[in-house]
Amino acid sequence: MQRSRSVRAQDGSASLLFAVVVLPLMLVFLSVGIEVSQFFGVREEVVEHLDFELMSALRSGESESEVADRVRARLHRLRPYVEVDQVQVTRNGGGVDGSMRGRYRGPLIEVAAHLIGASVDGAPLEVQCRARRPRSAAVIVLDRTLPEGADLCGNAGLVARAEAISRLSSRLQSAGVERIELAVFPGEGQEIEMVGVDDRIPRCSSEGASQKDIRGVQGVAQGNVPDVLSSALRIAESLVAVSGAATFEQRSLIIVAPHRETSEELMLTSFSLLENEAIRQQIDLQSIGVAVDESEHGNFFTTKSSSGRSAYLRVSREDLSGASFETALLHHTQGRLVIAR
Repeated sequence: MQRSRSVRAQDGSASLLFAVVVLPLMLVFLSVGIEVSQFFGVREEVVEHLDFELMSALRSGESESEVADRVRARLHRLRPYVEVDQVQVTRNGGGVDGSMRGRYRGPLIEVAAHLIGASVDGAPLEVQCRARRPRSAAVIVLDRTLPEGADLCGNAGLVARAEAISRLSSRLQSAGVERIELAVFPGEGQEIEMVGVDDRIPRCSSEGASQKDIRGVQGVAQGNVPDVLSSALRIAESLVAVSGAATFEQRSLIIVAPHRETSEELMLTSFSLLENEAIRQQIDLQSIGVAVDESEHGNFFTTKSSSGRSAYLRVSREDLSGASFETALLHHTQGRLVIAR
């Protein structure tokens, strides 16, 4: 009987210890765990808002202050958990950097402040993100073939194609493409030749400046075009071989040619070779062919390969001179964005 009372006393002591010590500690740890989980959840929301605005800024021409104001407006929705002290947005090369500094004030922090009867700033919250385009290189090929008997220097179609390539090269450069190679088809003594200081490509006198004087490139009669398969192979090799100090995450091929059966065959064969090479080497290759109608006004036509790596456009000379043409090509070759933290 005495033993039974002793056991009941011990059980009562254990229950009291659990109620007075263990249970409060468990509640404290549970509350802290919930608060920590909520802190990281709120931080992730801040990161998502900052990522979204930086990617939007990379696609648009908005000023740094406009983007920063929009970030603050987004983060205002997270009140009262987040107090924003500073938002900074900086354009740097081909990317946009953003940072946010503030404080997190969760329910547990508010309770602690109430218990001690003092103001608590909250837990420091700092996020840094960067949105950029992939490190990329591009090869842009000018098909300089002309119909038999055409003016090799003054042909309007050739001049329009060369001017479009010069503008596109500048646009890609401003978008952050690290290396851009211009080439002509056919070259002098070879299927394709890179345009540069020591090239042997004959030039005509031309008005106005252009990238690597490509506007002055002399045309070639269509009867002197080399074999399509060997030409396509050389074009594909030139793109895969593009290298430099940086490791390129993406390579792009753009061919601007007259709308002609032989030119279309050259583009499609090149794209097929590059599709296979992209799979074999597991590299990112984007190809786009632009077939330009000799007439001023032609029907616009576009199609993509099943993989999405290749696209074919048929445009008029009027389309070629418009800004939408450059924007479409820029989106296809540079549409992917990268987020770094």
